Amino acid sequence: VVAKGEAVGVKTDGGSLEHTLWELDVICLPTNIPNKLEVDVSHLKIGDVIHVKDILLPEGVKTKHDPEAIVFSVVPPMKEEVETEEAAPTEPEVIKEKKEKAEKEGTPEGKSEGKKD
Repeated sequence: VVAKGEAVGVKTDGGSLEHTLWELDVICLPTNIPNKLEVDVSHLKIGDVIHVKDILLPEGVKTKHDPEAIVFSVVPPMKEEVETEEAAPTEPEVIKEKKEKAEKEGTPEGKSEGKKD
C-alpha cells in the first residue's frame, strides 16, 4: 500500500502521516494480483484515518484483512515533548534557589549536631 499525495494535516498543520499497514493480503486470481495499491491521502486532516474498507481494490480483488484496520492516519505534532524540554531547565534552577537560601541562612542543624558529639 502506497500513499499518494501529501496530507493537508501534514502540509498545513505540521502533523505526521502514520503508515500503519504496509501490505494487504489479497484473494484473487494470479493474473489480478496488484503490484501496488495507491491511496490518495491528500485530503487527510489531523485526526483523520483511512481504514482497509476505504481502499478501492481492483476488480476481482478482495482482502482478508479486518475492514476496520487502520492503514494511514494523520497525528498532531508532538508539542508536549518540546514543552517538557523547556520546563526541564527550570526545575534545577528552583532547586538551586533553595540551596542558596539554605546557605545564606546558615546550617543551624549542622551546628547543633556538632554540639551533641
